[in-house]
Amino acid sequence: MSEIKNASANAAEKKLTKKQAWALLFGAIFFELCATTCMKLSEALTILPFTIALFVFYAICFALFTKALEVLPLGLSYGIWGGIGTIGTVIIGIVIWHDAMAPNSPKETCYGRLELPTDSGTWPIRAPSQFGSSKATNIF
Repeated sequence: MSEIKNASANAAEKKLTKKQAWALLFGAIFFELCATTCMKLSEALTILPFTIALFVFYAICFALFTKALEVLPLGLSYGIWGGIGTIGTVIIGIVIWHDAMAPNSPKETCYGRLELPTDSGTWPIRAPSQFGSSKATNIF
Protein backbone atom coordinates (compact mmCIF):
# COMPACT_ATOMS: atom_id res chain seq x y z
CA MET A 1 0.00 0.00 0.00
CA SER A 2 2.82 2.38 0.80
CA GLU A 3 4.34 1.66 -2.64
CA ILE A 4 1.18 2.96 -4.31
CA LYS A 5 1.28 6.14 -2.21
CA ASN A 6 4.96 6.65 -3.04
CA ALA A 7 4.30 6.13 -6.77
CA SER A 8 1.46 8.67 -6.78
CA ALA A 9 3.57 11.13 -4.77
CA ASN A 10 6.42 10.77 -7.26
CA ALA A 11 4.01 11.31 -10.16
CA ALA A 12 2.71 14.50 -8.53
CA GLU A 13 6.25 15.80 -8.09
CA LYS A 14 7.02 15.29 -11.80
CA LYS A 15 4.59 17.96 -12.99
CA LEU A 16 5.53 19.69 -16.22
CA THR A 17 7.20 23.07 -16.15
CA LYS A 18 5.78 25.85 -18.30
CA LYS A 19 8.74 25.57 -20.68
CA GLN A 20 8.09 21.86 -21.12
CA ALA A 21 4.39 22.50 -21.69
CA TRP A 22 5.16 25.11 -24.35
CA ALA A 23 7.58 22.68 -26.01
CA LEU A 24 4.84 20.04 -26.05
CA LEU A 25 2.40 22.55 -27.54
CA PHE A 26 4.78 23.41 -30.37
CA GLY A 27 5.49 19.71 -30.86
CA ALA A 28 1.74 19.15 -31.20
CA ILE A 29 1.60 21.92 -33.80
CA PHE A 30 4.47 20.33 -35.74
CA PHE A 31 2.76 16.92 -35.79
CA GLU A 32 -0.56 18.53 -36.75
CA LEU A 33 1.17 20.10 -39.76
CA CYS A 34 2.69 16.72 -40.64
CA ALA A 35 -0.74 15.07 -40.39
CA THR A 36 -2.40 17.74 -42.51
CA THR A 37 0.30 17.37 -45.15
CA CYS A 38 -0.23 13.60 -45.15
CA MET A 39 -3.95 14.22 -45.55
CA LYS A 40 -3.24 15.92 -48.89
CA LEU A 41 -0.64 13.33 -49.90
CA SER A 42 -3.00 10.44 -49.12
CA GLU A 43 -5.28 11.53 -51.98
CA ALA A 44 -8.55 11.12 -50.04
CA LEU A 45 -7.17 8.27 -47.92
CA THR A 46 -6.41 6.10 -50.96
CA ILE A 47 -2.62 5.87 -50.55
CA LEU A 48 -2.05 3.60 -47.57
CA PRO A 49 1.37 4.79 -46.27
CA PHE A 50 0.23 8.42 -46.13
CA THR A 51 -3.12 7.39 -44.64
CA ILE A 52 -1.38 5.47 -41.85
CA ALA A 53 1.04 8.37 -41.27
CA LEU A 54 -1.92 10.75 -41.09
CA PHE A 55 -3.50 8.84 -38.20
CA VAL A 56 -0.18 8.30 -36.41
CA PHE A 57 0.72 11.99 -36.64
CA TYR A 58 -2.71 13.07 -35.38
CA ALA A 59 -2.46 10.61 -32.47
CA ILE A 60 0.93 12.07 -31.50
CA CYS A 61 -0.41 15.60 -31.97
CA PHE A 62 -3.39 15.07 -29.67
CA ALA A 63 -1.30 13.22 -27.07
CA LEU A 64 1.19 16.11 -26.90
CA PHE A 65 -1.56 18.72 -26.87
CA THR A 66 -3.42 16.93 -24.09
CA LYS A 67 -0.25 16.69 -22.00
CA ALA A 68 0.49 20.41 -22.53
CA LEU A 69 -3.01 21.25 -21.27
CA GLU A 70 -2.02 19.96 -17.82
CA VAL A 71 -0.15 23.25 -17.35
CA LEU A 72 -1.30 25.70 -20.06
CA PRO A 73 -4.78 27.26 -20.18
CA LEU A 74 -7.14 25.72 -22.75
CA GLY A 75 -8.25 28.89 -24.54
CA LEU A 76 -4.74 30.23 -25.04
CA SER A 77 -3.35 26.84 -26.06
CA TYR A 78 -6.11 26.07 -28.52
CA GLY A 79 -5.91 29.54 -30.04
CA ILE A 80 -2.17 29.25 -30.59
CA TRP A 81 -2.44 25.65 -31.84
CA GLY A 82 -5.23 26.50 -34.27
CA GLY A 83 -3.73 29.80 -35.43
CA ILE A 84 -0.19 28.60 -36.05
CA GLY A 85 -1.55 25.37 -37.53
CA THR A 86 -3.71 27.32 -39.97
CA ILE A 87 -0.92 29.68 -40.99
CA GLY A 88 1.51 26.77 -41.30
CA THR A 89 -0.92 24.83 -43.47
CA VAL A 90 -1.38 27.84 -45.76
CA ILE A 91 2.39 28.24 -46.09
CA ILE A 92 2.85 24.52 -46.82
CA GLY A 93 0.08 24.68 -49.43
CA ILE A 94 1.68 27.66 -51.14
CA VAL A 95 5.25 26.29 -51.06
CA ILE A 96 4.61 22.62 -51.88
CA TRP A 97 1.41 22.63 -53.97
CA HIS A 98 1.53 26.23 -55.24
CA ASP A 99 -1.96 26.93 -53.85
CA ALA A 100 -3.37 30.34 -54.74
CA MET A 101 -4.00 32.78 -51.92
CA ALA A 102 -7.15 34.12 -53.60
CA PRO A 103 -9.33 33.14 -56.54
CA ASN A 104 -7.61 33.84 -59.85
CA SER A 105 -10.82 34.69 -61.64
CA PRO A 106 -14.46 35.41 -60.84
CA LYS A 107 -15.29 31.87 -62.02
CA GLU A 108 -13.54 30.56 -58.92
CA THR A 109 -15.79 32.64 -56.68
CA CYS A 110 -18.95 30.60 -56.80
CA TYR A 111 -20.82 32.40 -54.04
CA GLY A 112 -20.18 36.04 -54.81
CA ARG A 113 -20.28 38.54 -51.95
CA LEU A 114 -22.81 38.43 -49.13
CA GLU A 115 -24.20 41.81 -48.12
CA LEU A 116 -26.37 43.21 -45.36
CA PRO A 117 -30.13 42.63 -45.55
CA THR A 118 -32.06 45.01 -47.77
CA ASP A 119 -34.98 47.11 -46.53
CA SER A 120 -37.30 44.19 -47.31
CA GLY A 121 -35.34 42.02 -44.86
CA THR A 122 -33.84 39.73 -47.51
CA TRP A 123 -30.17 38.92 -48.08
CA PRO A 124 -28.92 39.97 -51.52
CA ILE A 125 -25.89 38.41 -53.19
CA ARG A 126 -23.68 40.29 -55.62
CA ALA A 127 -22.92 37.83 -58.36
CA PRO A 128 -19.87 38.08 -60.65
CA SER A 129 -20.76 39.08 -64.20
CA GLN A 130 -20.15 35.54 -65.53
CA PHE A 131 -23.01 34.30 -63.36
CA GLY A 132 -25.55 36.93 -64.35
CA SER A 133 -26.30 40.51 -63.47
CA SER A 134 -23.89 42.45 -61.29
CA LYS A 135 -26.89 43.88 -59.44
CA ALA A 136 -27.90 42.44 -56.09
CA THR A 137 -29.99 39.32 -56.50
CA ASN A 138 -32.30 37.91 -53.85
CA ILE A 139 -31.39 34.24 -53.41
CA PHE A 140 -33.71 33.52 -50.47
